[in-house]
Amino acid sequence: MSTSWMSPIRKQYFKIIQNLTNNADIFSRMYSETGDEGAFEAYKNYVKEIKEIKELIITKEKEDNK
Repeated sequence: MSTSWMSPIRKQYFKIIQNLTNNADIFSRMYSETGDEGAFEAYKNYVKEIKEIKELIITKEKEDNK
């Protein structure tokens, strides 16, 4: 995937978000297949982390564009 359009802050967090998304997918699948509540809690935690990082990126980009 070309990252030429990404801001420096997005490039910094790209692999982290990608990894968290993959982990969330794994636990989502595990929960849907087994019904394990622990897997669902892990999924929710990964989604929360992804949202927090994305909000941080947006905030930093807005500050940099002032």
